[in-house]
Amino acid sequence: MAVALGPACARLATDTALRADVLEKPRKATVSVGERIAVDGRRTALRVDAETWTEKRCAEELRQNARGWLRTSTRAVGHSLAAEWLFGGVLTAAGVGLTAAVALHTPEADEAPAAQTSRYLATGAVGVVGVALLVAATVQTASLGVSERDLGVKELVKRVRETACGRSPRPHEALRLTLCDGKQLEAISDAAGRAVFALPEDVDDRIASEGSDRAILEARFDPRSQRVLHLAVAVTDAGR
Repeated sequence: MAVALGPACARLATDTALRADVLEKPRKATVSVGERIAVDGRRTALRVDAETWTEKRCAEELRQNARGWLRTSTRAVGHSLAAEWLFGGVLTAAGVGLTAAVALHTPEADEAPAAQTSRYLATGAVGVVGVALLVAATVQTASLGVSERDLGVKELVKRVRETACGRSPRPHEALRLTLCDGKQLEAISDAAGRAVFALPEDVDDRIASEGSDRAILEARFDPRSQRVLHLAVAVTDAGR
């Protein structure tokens, strides 16, 4: 809600709200949202068999057309608008009355002509202020109430979920395997996107010393592809 000071002394409060009228049932749609490099691997004896591929990502969405409306409600704050009408009327009447009194006043013989002019200006100014207040009150009164503006028809989109929707191997991709103690191994994928890392013979001693069997497999130039592998047993599934 916004409270604004009017052109005179009245304050108006404005509330705005958006409303949507749905024009149809939701439609299901599947859209492509991009690609990413993915990796996976598992340990066999003293090696890790890895693979890398380009994974296509798709999003399932619900779509429907709706007509939007902007609803605006305007009201006067307190008695400010009534006071504006009152003061406007009083000042206008006072200005008219004082101007009439000046017009009926007969200047003294020795009175300078400028004195009468000054009186006209002073009383006229009072009337002008009163009229200005009445005009402002009229405009503000006309703006009170509730109005709605048509925002047109727009398509509403709600994304339900994002999934993998395709893959293709990545040949000649530089891969890196970081062991639990920080040692890094590197390999290049073949035409089918596969690569083999030769583990050090003391890998199990390293795991026991560090107290962790976690290793990180990733595409060397894309840290977003990181995947956590567990190397504590001879053969294990990869896990995130």
